Amino acid sequence: DLLRLYIRNHNIDWWYYGIIFLSFVGAKLYLYGLNIPIKDIFIFVALNITSFIALFMLREDYRTWIKDKRAVRKKRGVIVFKIALLRCMFLVPWLVFLFFPLESEIFYLHLLGYCFIFCAISVYASVSSPYWPLLIIDIGILVLFSLFMMLLNGDVAEAVYAQGIVCAFAVACFFTSLRNNSAAKKFITNENALKKAAQEAAESSKAKADFLAVMSHEIRTPMTGVMGMVDFL
Repeated sequence: DLLRLYIRNHNIDWWYYGIIFLSFVGAKLYLYGLNIPIKDIFIFVALNITSFIALFMLREDYRTWIKDKRAVRKKRGVIVFKIALLRCMFLVPWLVFLFFPLESEIFYLHLLGYCFIFCAISVYASVSSPYWPLLIIDIGILVLFSLFMMLLNGDVAEAVYAQGIVCAFAVACFFTSLRNNSAAKKFITNENALKKAAQEAAESSKAKADFLAVMSHEIRTPMTGVMGMVDFL
């Protein structure tokens, strides 16, 4: 049930992704201009196509799993692995696109990528909190990629400070998600309790109706004969 809640939280409309895509692509073009070599443009296009293919596959799987509850329960391990794999295919190309070029002597060129990482961590701390393994994977991909960027740009002092802030922010969001996880468990427990109570009430109502129907029939049949004999007398 917690995994299905995670899936429902991530199964959002395309327009939401479109807003994010246009916002960050527009910001990248505005901040860094259009002076991009042709070969890099092809790289940008390839990265975005890869990211959107993974996103499309994720959305299709989300819809299937939301409808099929039994599949989520029986194949939980396979589903978690597939979500983690597609999440990497979706996030890593997008992060490479935002941080491109990966090696730079100026921290300003990577500022937009770090802004996305902070936004993504804050969002995942909420929507991914129902299921711990995937929460760790979602936040871990972002933290590990920022660590990779720090190693590539170790000569830039700002990169080291940015990595420290990212790690501190990720830890803070992780502990904040504890409350969200507890609330999700209570929600699932209360929902199951309500479903069980509703089912018991329906069964009780049906048993009452069956009892009254049987008793009514059993009482009317002899009373008909009694009333006939009384009328005869």
